[in-house]
Amino acid sequence: MEDIQILAHIGAGGFGVVYKGLYQGGEVAVKVALMDSFTPATLREALLGPQLRHPHVVHTYVTRGAQLTEDFMSRAFGAPAPPRPADPLPNMQSEDGMGAPRMARHERQGWTEVLVRLGAQAGKCMVILVQEKGLKDS
Repeated sequence: MEDIQILAHIGAGGFGVVYKGLYQGGEVAVKVALMDSFTPATLREALLGPQLRHPHVVHTYVTRGAQLTEDFMSRAFGAPAPPRPADPLPNMQSEDGMGAPRMARHERQGWTEVLVRLGAQAGKCMVILVQEKGLKDS
């Protein structure tokens, strides 16, 4: 989820909750759903979505799915993550010398807000679809 940034809540529908987000530097729609288990229909959409190409179908760039664990939930809500020495420290400095503390906080609060809005719990399954951003009127 580190490469998907949540910007703003757009709405909710039959599949789940939709957010405006960033993926690989571009604006996208991020659909997130929570369920007890992965259904055949959900797996089918997750596998086939990125392969579909049609002018009247919203393109899915990537899909992600996982069962939420106690460890993931505690880290998502503020428990310190175990140290990972292989990971480089992020560069949080700006040209004005004031740093960029909002960036990390915004990303973390974005996903935390998603988990809270969905009522996420350990043991549930979460599916994320990253799709091209469509027009609200279409």
